[in-house]
Amino acid sequence: AAFARAGIVRLLAAQVLVAGCVALSVVWFLAAAWLPTIEQAIHRLPEQGAIRRGQLQWPGDSPTRLAQGLFLSVVVDLDASAPTDHTADVQLEFGRREIRLHSLLGYWAVPYPSGWLIAFNRAELEPWWGAWHPALLAGLAVAVILGLLVSWALLALPYSVPIWRLARWTDRDVDRAGCWRVAGMAQMTGALLMAAAIVLYSQHQVGLVHLLALWLTHWVVGWIYVIGAALRLPRRVETSHFLINPFSGRANPRNPFSRKSKPGEADDKEKRKELR
Repeated sequence: AAFARAGIVRLLAAQVLVAGCVALSVVWFLAAAWLPTIEQAIHRLPEQGAIRRGQLQWPGDSPTRLAQGLFLSVVVDLDASAPTDHTADVQLEFGRREIRLHSLLGYWAVPYPSGWLIAFNRAELEPWWGAWHPALLAGLAVAVILGLLVSWALLALPYSVPIWRLARWTDRDVDRAGCWRVAGMAQMTGALLMAAAIVLYSQHQVGLVHLLALWLTHWVVGWIYVIGAALRLPRRVETSHFLINPFSGRANPRNPFSRKSKPGEADDKEKRKELR
């Protein structure tokens, strides 16, 4: 609620800090869970192979499993003839004309780009991956930070509506820009919860089902902070002349009982002082 009167620089600094924590958890997860499996799959690729004109040219047997892990498995199945293996949380399957992703959430297929020539062999991918995977992780971290900042700014627009309504009903001192800032900061606790959930998932402390449950929970936490922050905003202070003491002896234009000096009265007082 204190961010209702904060500057945009302070708000952005706090959000960048939280977004950095989320990006760090994502990079941590990929480095611990997916990268070893991807490196194993690249090491088991044949000497020849490519994705040309939207079609995978595979000289080996199909189906074949390139790598297997608890979080990710990599399979080459040109005709989707083998059943999906559920030992890993996510299965990455390379078909003849598309790449397929199987998980608890369902099935997702992405066709290969028709105008590209992509190497799919050990001789070319091993040195490329060794040289570029740190840059890819860094680029992913930057993309996560920027994506979170944009999504928080956009979500703050609908989130600020109940804050504005509650502020009007409970007579809180805040404007619409302040409601938007409060709505932006109300999402930070849920984001930190999600970052902790990703780290726990990468360390096998929670499963994929629990991770999805925590993902749903982080939205509920955000709305709890939206409502709580709206009720913690300072109340409006009324400055009405009815709140001023009418029996005060000070000369006050709003006080009908205050005594005002008449014209020339001050000069008479000075003359009396001189005579004394």
